[in-house]
Amino acid sequence: MLKSYLKWFFIMNYENIRLLSSGGVQPNLNLSIIKNTSIPLPETLEEQTQIVQEIESRLSVCDKLIETIDTSLKQAEALRQSILKKAFEGGACC
Repeated sequence: MLKSYLKWFFIMNYENIRLLSSGGVQPNLNLSIIKNTSIPLPETLEEQTQIVQEIESRLSVCDKLIETIDTSLKQAEALRQSILKKAFEGGACC
């Protein structure tokens, strides 16, 4: 079994599994909860590998989108500041 497959299983199902814990203000996962959790396993190691690769590929796309959005937001803010500066200086806008 791939460790990365297990890692993604627990990341994606953390909230549901955490609800199984009891007591305390901030429930946590512990070994007994993890031992009693049913983990759906694909039949082959190859399938596990494909699932992990697909998850990581999609997350990579998400990371690039976030980076693009952050850059666009910074550019929009700079443009807004430039327009405001020109407006308060009495310069022509647009």
